[in-house]
Amino acid sequence: MDCRLLTRDDLDALFEFELTNRAWFEAHIEPRPDDFYTRKGVAGHIEDYLQAWEQGRQLPLLLWGDEASGFANQIVVGRANLRGICHESGEAWIGYRVAQDYCGRGLATGAVKHLMDEAYGRLGLRRLLAAVSVANPSSSRVLEKCGFRQAGLIPEAATLKNRTLDCFEYQHYRDWRTSQRPLA
Repeated sequence: MDCRLLTRDDLDALFEFELTNRAWFEAHIEPRPDDFYTRKGVAGHIEDYLQAWEQGRQLPLLLWGDEASGFANQIVVGRANLRGICHESGEAWIGYRVAQDYCGRGLATGAVKHLMDEAYGRLGLRRLLAAVSVANPSSSRVLEKCGFRQAGLIPEAATLKNRTLDCFEYQHYRDWRTSQRPLA
């Protein structure tokens, strides 16, 4: 897997990824508006994300397959983002999504580890946060494998198919990576 910063040149690949996986994502997370699923909608999305990157508020990455892993070279197999980056408090929220056909291959874990390296190394952040639906134990396992700890419950944090879902909040501190304390 190759994690790379989103660019304007990624329009076709990102549009294909989002369109192909729309039903899969909408079965697990809040759906995007219908007008997102057009070339114009995805192009606007890219512009918004790149503007947030330039302002230091977000890090938008695409996960690309590689031949060593048996993936095609030029296909987007996932996304990983740091959003709500706050340099004053030293924290950001992480998010990720993997194409349905590529789940269970360690891509989400690799993406989270990459985000952690970027956040703590390149950006100098101190804490990462994540929210995961209580109905998504796979995503919780990914975070826990990467050393995140469950910090509490966020009631009615998301809406899916006209019902509200509670989410677990997870957090990870930079010093946990170098500490000798167990991450249980």
